Amino acid sequence: MTTAILEDRLPPGTFFADLDGSQFSAIRYAVRLGKVLQESLPQIATDFRTGKSLKEIADIHNLSTINHISNFTAIEAVRCALRGYHSNY
Repeated sequence: MTTAILEDRLPPGTFFADLDGSQFSAIRYAVRLGKVLQESLPQIATDFRTGKSLKEIADIHNLSTINHISNFTAIEAVRCALRGYHSNY
């Protein structure tokens, strides 16, 4: 029995099914980086509580430069770190 990858199990017309490969990869990377950030940069929670925006937090910690990702992906990684992400990828 072969296991279908997530992209093969998404019905057409759903949000994730309509993403191209690079968009889907960026979201998946942001989720994974968010989990890493929870462990390696717990101070981002304090930054957020003191009123810093997601963009400011990503910029302060140079996430886009250090990880060679777009600013949008860095911001999404911070969002995932703060809120968590409960899905299957």
